[in-house]
Amino acid sequence: DHPIFIYAMIRKIFLITILLILSQINLAFSRPVLSALNNNLIEIDAKFQGTNLLLFGAQNATGDVVVIIYGPKQDYLIRKKEKTFGVWLNRQQVKFADVDEFYAIYSSMDLNKLQNSYLLKNLNIGIENLSIKSSGKINISEIDNFRKALVNFKLRDGLYNKTPGKTEFMGDTLFKSNLTFPKKIVKGKYHAELYLINDHEISAVQMIPFNVKKVGFEAILHNLAHDHPHFYAIIAILSALFAGWLASVVFHKR
Repeated sequence: DHPIFIYAMIRKIFLITILLILSQINLAFSRPVLSALNNNLIEIDAKFQGTNLLLFGAQNATGDVVVIIYGPKQDYLIRKKEKTFGVWLNRQQVKFADVDEFYAIYSSMDLNKLQNSYLLKNLNIGIENLSIKSSGKINISEIDNFRKALVNFKLRDGLYNKTPGKTEFMGDTLFKSNLTFPKKIVKGKYHAELYLINDHEISAVQMIPFNVKKVGFEAILHNLAHDHPHFYAIIAILSALFAGWLASVVFHKR
């Protein structure tokens, strides 16, 4: 009886496993859209020159796919210099809070043809629709110029993309987006928000988190500077003194 019992248990476990797999497959195909990244971690070291990630997926319903990549948040202080008595001085400044350090769009459709400005505004789709909170002693009419200066700074470093990238379909259901990240991206938590849009309305949403992390000696210096700034300052001063002493010794020998 013992072998029969073992056989029955194995058969039961096998059937349960099959049922679990089938249930997950049914769950996946019941979703209007399902996607993933080929890697959920970007590692930055001293040789980092930028990288790409592949977002791929399948849709189980009709519609276009729009992908928004953003993160992490940071505050900025933008100053405007004016020449006073021959000297350039900071006369005006605006603080922007919770600004996305990185922002990019990838779409299978022309967003200019999306006849739903309310949707674009509320989902922050497009640089012009980004919700950036500002504060400062300045006329509201002039804040837009400071906002443009901040956005141009991001565009110059490749941290924002003004023209959406392509989300490409491979057949009727499969799609992909080749996500590009420049060398100046910062560490932190990022998100890929995916929207399935049909007849100018959202029919499905999916969010995929991923991380950017510093590694190697650069990570040690970065963590030291942020977690122990006083200790980092002492090391920097000692390093400068040592470098100066070493240079004097070398030139003295010559």
